[in-house]
Formats: sequence, structure tokens, C-alpha cells
Amino acid sequence: QKIGVDWLVETYNRGFPGVLVADDMGLGKTLQALMFLAIMVESGKTESGEPILIVAPVGLLKNWEEEHEKHLKSPGLGSFAKLYGNGLKEFKVAKGRDVETGNASLDAEKIKQCDWLLTTYETLRDYQTSFGQIRFSCVVFDEIQKVKNPRSLISHGATVLNRDFVIGLTGTPVENSLSDLWTIMDIISPGRLGDLKTFMSSYPEPSGENASESLENLRQLSAQLLEPSANGPAPVIRRMKTDLEDADLPEKVLV
Repeated sequence: QKIGVDWLVETYNRGFPGVLVADDMGLGKTLQALMFLAIMVESGKTESGEPILIVAPVGLLKNWEEEHEKHLKSPGLGSFAKLYGNGLKEFKVAKGRDVETGNASLDAEKIKQCDWLLTTYETLRDYQTSFGQIRFSCVVFDEIQKVKNPRSLISHGATVLNRDFVIGLTGTPVENSLSDLWTIMDIISPGRLGDLKTFMSSYPEPSGENASESLENLRQLSAQLLEPSANGPAPVIRRMKTDLEDADLPEKVLV
């Protein structure tokens, strides 16, 4: 986890637009993100009027609050607001949802007064005009595979966010095809993998006579994403539980 946090700090300091934490489940992706956000706050990287936004599936919202309270000393990341469900009522300035009216219906100035906010992918989808009026110092997408369909309104809502830095969290960066990976990376670091059509033609499924060439192309793609280069650290970090079997870790003690 310390290696992961150090990597997040380095990529941020090197001016990366965003990164993907693709560690296996149970290796502390949420904790690593929280530690990085705390470092940002403590070092003054979060400017006034540029809050932190965490976007997560409904089932993980409470976990973020609990992890924040458990690991960060008061005041933690600062003033907090729930931008979902009944919490939206506090910020509504017009009836309806942006996706229906085409207008912003949330109070952007009031949202900017908060230091960090929790919202859902569905809320981001429904109020993307309002969210688009706000500059965020950092956006964390938990279970970022939720945006894997580039033609969905959820993906569009994620794409139009104004943000200085993006952290994507997922234990399964590729679920169905490499197009999942392209969509995720295009939100995190627009343009890094080119356009979708060219990307998919460059990395076809290995089969028949082209199997050897396709596998070599995939190895090059893996190296491009997972290995550091002369331009800086890798944009993706992925560790599996099996990678830690031989690590020199202290014995786990139940208390």
C-alpha cells in the first residue's frame, strides 16, 4: 500500500492527468486513495472552490464514509456532503434532473463550499450539467468499470467532468474485451490509447495466422500501461494477491 501511495504521489507530481489502480480485491485500493487524498489536503493541493469528488456504486458509499472515519484523523478531508438520494435536496435549485431539462438544477456554488463529496454513477449521469460547472481538484471513480460503455450517459457524465487529477479503482480492468480498457483509460487519460477504432484494430483477439503478432502487440500494450518509461511512472498499477505470497510481510494477528 505504501508503494501504491508513493506511486500516486509521483504520478500526480509528474503532471499525469490520471491513473488506474487495478489491484486485486482486498489489497486496499480505497485506503491507498484516501491516503493520497489526505496528502493532497495536508500539502494544500486542494484549492478553495475545488472540492474532491468520489463517485461510487450505491453499495460502496457507506464503506467510503467508514474508511474515512477509521483511517483519517479529524478533520479528515474536511467538510463533507452526500450528493445522492435525499442529500441532493440541500443543493437543488430547480425541479427535475439535468438529463431531462438540459439545465443545471444543482447549486454549483454551494457544492464548491464543500471539501469532499460522495455521489453515485447514476447521480452523475442525471445531473452531469451541474457537475460540469464545477472544477474538482481530484475525482475518484470507484469500480470504474461502470463507465466501460463509451456510448452510455454514465460514461459521458464521467468524461465531461472538469478535474485536475483522476484516480480510477477497479479489480477487473478488462471484463469482456479490450474496449473496456480503452474506455476506462480514455476517461483517466484522454488520448493516451488513441481513438477506439484504431485501438481495436491494433489489438485484435489472437487467432489463426495472426496469433503470434497479436500476442506480441498485447505484450507491448501491457508494457506501455504497467511499466515505467523515460516519460515517467506507469499509468496503471496492478498487484495480485498471489504476488504477495513470497513477500516479507509480518504475520497477521487477530485482535
